[in-house]
Amino acid sequence: MTIQMLLNQIRGKAVVFTGHSLGGAIAALAALHYLCISSLSSSCSPSPVLCVTFGSPLLGNEALSRAILRERWGGNFCNVVSQHDVVPRLLFCPLDAVPVHVIIGMQLQQWPGHTHHTGVMTTRVVDAEQEGLRQLIQAHVRTVAMEQKLVDPESRGGSPYRPFGAYVLCSPEGAACVDNSTAAVQMLYATFAACYTRGDTTSLEAAHSCYGDLVLKMPQNLLLKRHLHAMDVLASMSNSNYDAGISLAMEASGIGSEATEATTARYWLKASKRAGRSPSLNCAGLSTRLGRITPCRAQIEWYKASFDADMGYYDAFKQQRSPKKFGKANIYRLKLGQFWDGVLTMLDNSQLPHDFHRRAKWVNAARFYQLLVEPLDIADYHRNNLHKTRGGYITHGRDRRYVRAANTIVHAWSVSSQSIHTPQV
Repeated sequence: MTIQMLLNQIRGKAVVFTGHSLGGAIAALAALHYLCISSLSSSCSPSPVLCVTFGSPLLGNEALSRAILRERWGGNFCNVVSQHDVVPRLLFCPLDAVPVHVIIGMQLQQWPGHTHHTGVMTTRVVDAEQEGLRQLIQAHVRTVAMEQKLVDPESRGGSPYRPFGAYVLCSPEGAACVDNSTAAVQMLYATFAACYTRGDTTSLEAAHSCYGDLVLKMPQNLLLKRHLHAMDVLASMSNSNYDAGISLAMEASGIGSEATEATTARYWLKASKRAGRSPSLNCAGLSTRLGRITPCRAQIEWYKASFDADMGYYDAFKQQRSPKKFGKANIYRLKLGQFWDGVLTMLDNSQLPHDFHRRAKWVNAARFYQLLVEPLDIADYHRNNLHKTRGGYITHGRDRRYVRAANTIVHAWSVSSQSIHTPQV
């Protein structure tokens, strides 16, 4: 059966990929492959896709994480992680530092057909080295967490692996969810460090195979509120319900208020909320500014129309015909250029949503701006004889905003227009 036949058979049906440990990584790869194939297919509508992993190791680097966000696939992945489990944190360590035989022993311990003798041997090996493995992982996760705070990405070292999708951090007290990659790394460190700081002696095998019990207890902890002192936490919070929610999330993830990592965890839980909200707020503010700058575009359209029956607005601008009209058009051209330069700066600083370049409103606005205003920039370049001193416009004079529009935004627009997906405004 081909992939296309499978897509046709499950048209309109929800598809769920799931797996535990290495099976979770395979499930994530299968889900990514399915999303890629279905997004390129034009013969059937895309099916809802969800990938849920339990104790899965990390799968890709930061480039993969960003690509998934750009494609709007982040919400399709949910990674459930126990606070004691070493496997989801394992690839933060250098590969040559990981004791392979210990990991093999953990896998054999869970294998249904293993012999009693094999089970005893693997348990002894793990018991002898599990404390060293915990310390190794904790040290390297801490290193990655600290490096993420560096402004310059090139100065970062350590493991290239990074999380993507939502992370549900579980403990016997409940669960907390973060959907920001940076916050996920910080919480993976904070929850792991907190449980062993208080002397938790859960074995590696038990921590990696406890997800069935955690999932069964989660509804009780989250919906029935088994911990009655949660109400005391709410009552004692004098700041806001938001702060109370952060405290409950910390408690649910297994980080007590007295833990050394409590301050860090609280900060990153708040940062995760802000990181998810700020780009959308910035985009909304940018929409308001676009509305305010639209009259400038209308004035240039009027300038263009006034010369369409004569020599055209390119030649009129180049020769400065009608100085009054030229002066106004030039001012509006510069204002529009400043606006779009600001948009690019926000994109470079990750202040806008990851899928901004695929949103129809902005793709069309950028395309319209380029087609309307770039001829005036070309005319201005030649009017000042810069083509003689600098060289050709395309190579030496074209502004960065047009290059970006041609290489990214316009390309995304052309791809989206041929796809079965309609970009959201």
